[in-house]
Amino acid sequence: TIHEPVPLMYMAGGAVAASKTDSRGGRGGRGRGKGRGPPSSNSTSSPSPALLTANIKNARTLDSLFGTVTAHLGRFNHIHLSACWNTLGRLAAGADPLWFQRHAKELESLAQTTAEVAETSAEVRARELANIAHGAAKSGRAAGLGAVWAALADAIERRIGDCNAQELANVAWAFARAEHRSSALFDALAAAAEKRAADFNPQELSNTVHAFAKAGHSSPALFAAVAEASGRRLAEFTPQGLANTVWAFATADVASHAFFEAVAAAALSRLSAFNPQDLASTAYAFAKAAHASPALFEQIGASAARRLPSFTPQGLSTLAWAFAAAGHSSPALLDAVAAAAAARLAEFDPQGLAQLAWSLAKACRPDDALFAALARAAEARIGQFNAQDLVNTAWAYAKLGHPDPDLFRAIARSLAAQRLDGVSAPHIAKTAWAFAKAGGGAHPPLFAALAKSATERAADFVAADLANLAWAFANAGHVEDAPLFAALAR
Repeated sequence: TIHEPVPLMYMAGGAVAASKTDSRGGRGGRGRGKGRGPPSSNSTSSPSPALLTANIKNARTLDSLFGTVTAHLGRFNHIHLSACWNTLGRLAAGADPLWFQRHAKELESLAQTTAEVAETSAEVRARELANIAHGAAKSGRAAGLGAVWAALADAIERRIGDCNAQELANVAWAFARAEHRSSALFDALAAAAEKRAADFNPQELSNTVHAFAKAGHSSPALFAAVAEASGRRLAEFTPQGLANTVWAFATADVASHAFFEAVAAAALSRLSAFNPQDLASTAYAFAKAAHASPALFEQIGASAARRLPSFTPQGLSTLAWAFAAAGHSSPALLDAVAAAAAARLAEFDPQGLAQLAWSLAKACRPDDALFAALARAAEARIGQFNAQDLVNTAWAYAKLGHPDPDLFRAIARSLAAQRLDGVSAPHIAKTAWAFAKAGGGAHPPLFAALAKSATERAADFVAADLANLAWAFANAGHVEDAPLFAALAR
């Protein structure tokens, strides 16, 4: 998770507080300001622009908010739309999804009006556009708002020079959360944020790089600027801010030895204030970045061990993965994680089950009872596993010498039925090795699929992979595949 950005219009005081124009609700009509003049403020059927803004902001339920939308949408200008989406974002949390299904037409009308204003209004400012994006992302309705996001992206890009630091951070956060890919917008955000990184507060710095990492948008220059701006102010970051920031650097594959060292020192000085998710995220980041920090891992392990009941299933699997991937020996911690996980396997998602199995196998922590229970949990949900999770699970059981015939048959059927194009060459080799090592059956359909994939991509394998493939096919009794062995030989 990430700190929620504060909606800009409703900040008290400061440079981005509501202006007098905002508090009046702007001129009547759509964004160009050419609508009808404001009626009397005491008219209940046609409230003044200021009263309309107040009604929108003060709505306490979705029914109340959309009652105003239905009655007055034709009079909404950019101020009203900004307030409306902020309120929708606030009220949507915990709302019944069926409510949105019943009111799909009203939401579609609101979206169409918003896209029109964003595209055509000369009055809408960066502030309102950032508020709309924030509310739309927070509403949880982002998937059905493609036209809105496209219009917002174009409009914000045109006004990127008018955005202040908070607006830049909030826009990046909103588009990343909505999973709306706009390379042109993110390039513009990166260029603007890079120049003004010194103006960002710690939360804005953290949210910005987190958004870029989540969106998968590479921007080394931005990360370098954030590293420089953050390095002098790490003492001002919250524990979650530190965890989110270092997670972003690791996820974006941005190597910065000095920055990771500074974060490690800052984290060590107040690790007791980190919650379980912060601990797991920080450990994950350092492991993912392959940045050795034995003192940090030692203290994270000690702190986590005291609070394992408070970890989520995802937190447990992430913590185990981090210690195993980092090669930081902590057998007592991993055994405690295994014990905590054993009672909660039904709560783990497929990735968590695979990650837990891989981690314990990588660290050589066999637990027969846990792996037997984990096999049944995985087998029951095998159709939900992606290819990489299937490969990692098979590898873990083979690595520990814990073959489970029923699980391996289920994995083989699922892998053979999937396209293996998206599985990397090393994982093809790893899969063949795991099934050959586990024995218990030849699994012809799976080995046929593996042979086809390996033959087509023979040039992608390194020497160790080629050796493992040859050994696996021979050991599993699949030596008749002449095209595969010819490709491996070449």
